[in-house]
Parts: sequence; structure tokens; C-alpha cells
Amino acid sequence: AEGDATWSARTDAAGAAILEGFAPGPLFVQVTREGGITSMHGPFEVSKSARRSVISVEVLTGATVDVVLRDPARVSLGATVVWLTAQEVEGVQYGERAVANLDAEGRAQFPGVPPGAWEAAVVAREGEDECPLLWRRIDVPASGVVECELALAGATTVRGVVQSSRPIPTSAVVSLLPRGGGVSRAAFVREGRFEIAGVGPGAYLVSTNYWDELAGKTLFGFAELEVAPNEAAREVTLNPAPSR
Repeated sequence: AEGDATWSARTDAAGAAILEGFAPGPLFVQVTREGGITSMHGPFEVSKSARRSVISVEVLTGATVDVVLRDPARVSLGATVVWLTAQEVEGVQYGERAVANLDAEGRAQFPGVPPGAWEAAVVAREGEDECPLLWRRIDVPASGVVECELALAGATTVRGVVQSSRPIPTSAVVSLLPRGGGVSRAAFVREGRFEIAGVGPGAYLVSTNYWDELAGKTLFGFAELEVAPNEAAREVTLNPAPSR
């Protein structure tokens, strides 16, 4: 609508809602589903001569996504919530996110998820800082139930150091990204160190990036890692620097 004005209303059992007081001109309709996922529709035109305008928006029922954290005791006790984040979903902005709490059995459910590519992540919180401990990309169909399993893949512990002469923010994390796809991992950086347990064999990209207040720049650090079967532990060193 004109300017930054917004109107809101709940739909009834038939999916209808009445909104009043619009000025003539274009407007967009944002639909928020149960679970917090929103989609944008429009623009629609409100006529100067019409006293009443009927706008029809097609919203797919969507699927139910069940995220299951296998053996939650092996993952950080800080894992309390699950993010479901849009990647490639028609009508839903990239990065749009729904949040659900993990229950005692390590499960979280998201109803009415539109079809497309999403990313499911189990997240740890420490104060205002958040770290996705495990995450993976999933394809959601137009209907039905999708189970997304997030589990530790092995027995190797990856430990490492983030080397910096300046303070590292508490929000900094190190990510472990499998080169062949699958479940990605991450951990907070604390006192310049990080540790990720339960890593399976394979090739990984180890990375970090964070904002350096003193330099006024984002610093990036990368390393390649190959984990062999039956390795107990691996050490990695990252040396963050501004991108070139």
C-alpha cells in the first residue's frame, strides 16, 4: 500500500480475511503460515472507483517437515532449537526462517512448509550468540510428511586454533563442510579454539568468518581437511585475514 502503512487480519476457516481503509494504488499481500513461514504475493491494484476489492491469493497447503536429531546426548547440550531456512522456494524470500523447539526426544515439527529447497539446522545458543551445530539441505514436496535426520557421522574429533592477534568475537564459529555433501557441522570459537566431535571420514572444508571491529573488516579463514577412517582426532589451524 501507499507509503509504509500495513494492515493485518487473521483468516477465517474458509481462508478469507477482511481489511479496510486502503488508499488506491498497488499493494502486496504477505501470508504468514502456522509455524511462522511467510510468503509475499502481488502487486495487486486497488481501484479508485471500487468500494470493495477482492484479492485472491493461492497458498499451497505445503508439507510437514519433521526434523529428528539422532542421539541428541552426543551433541552439545546447548542445542535447543531448530531452524528451517528457505533456500530456493517460490514466493518465499531467501533466508526466510521458521523456528521450533526441540522436544525431549530430539524432534521438532514444521507444518505447512511450501515446496522447494530448505535448510534444516539444529542450533545452540549461548546468551545472544547462536551456532548451527548440524545442518543439511532438504527438498520439500507440495504435500505429505518429510523426515529430515540430523546425526553425527563418525567418531573423529576435529580440534583447532583460530590464530589472531586481536580479540575474536564470541559470535565467531568454525564450520566443517563436507565436500561430498551431507550434514555440515559447526562450533563456537572460545579463547581461540574450537572442537567438533563425531566427524566421519571424508574431505571437508574448514572455514570461519567474522567481523573485526578494530580492522573494520570481515576476516576469512579456510583450510582443507581429510579425515581417514578410525582416526581419533585431527588438528586444524585457521589464520583469518581480509578477503583480497
